[in-house]
Amino acid sequence: MKKFGLKSPWAIILNFNEILILKKNIQHPWLWKLLWVILVGVIPLQILEAHAIHLIIVADTDDPTIGKGCENNLIRIKRQVTSIAKSIDAKLYTKELKGKDCTLGKIKQTIQYLCVEKDDVIFFYFSGHGKNSGINDWPYFLIDGANYQHDLEWIHLRLKMHNPRLVLTFADACNGTQGKTTPFVLYDKADKNEQQIKNLSRLFKTSEGEVLVSAAMPGTSSYYHNELGGYFSIAFFEALFHAERQETLPHWLEIMEESAKFTTFFLHDVGRNQKPIYRVCIEKIGA
Repeated sequence: MKKFGLKSPWAIILNFNEILILKKNIQHPWLWKLLWVILVGVIPLQILEAHAIHLIIVADTDDPTIGKGCENNLIRIKRQVTSIAKSIDAKLYTKELKGKDCTLGKIKQTIQYLCVEKDDVIFFYFSGHGKNSGINDWPYFLIDGANYQHDLEWIHLRLKMHNPRLVLTFADACNGTQGKTTPFVLYDKADKNEQQIKNLSRLFKTSEGEVLVSAAMPGTSSYYHNELGGYFSIAFFEALFHAERQETLPHWLEIMEESAKFTTFFLHDVGRNQKPIYRVCIEKIGA
């Protein structure tokens, strides 16, 4: 059924068959005539193309070393994307895979059963341990069922098969070759950005394409603050907040460049270095 958004007190979803059923159930002819006038007068002026954000958060919250940081990443991502969805009047469908559900099998199942329309956005975000296989630049996840053939790029390509308007695939995870490691857990050098994202509607509504991001370059670690989550995640939303305050509409490439700069800045004072890698293929489709 084609869905319509009505920006009026008559916020109803109808198709032709539903209108016929409604007519049969209305006993008074004058009431039906009044309702028909309202429908004919409102619907043509207020129809909006249906769109949604499909948010998939995978967080290794049971891990003994970074589990708490993963939980905070999950909370931050969910809160900020909820705010973004409200700002663009989009439906938000959220799938959380954490704790015992943080497995490769659950990820594959979730991707398989996505129901995506052409104007939708898919936002996949992983928080946990990762490893680089040496085959390409992207990490695979060190979770139950881990397989180097099912890395971040593999997931990204499977998401693209649903043909959304925009697909964002992020991993806040190590990208080294040594297997599961314990990253440095730092306590006092990161700012928690509590600002709500309210003015990013054009960035999400006028972009078409893909963004693929690893929080760390091949052979390096992704650092976590045990209270605030991953430094890259903090930096990414700091970059979104700065983009919100610009007079001109930023490009996703600029967002990722700013995210990388903030990641480096947050870790510089404690003698650590972390550089995200990203691939941005975005077109602007409107003003």
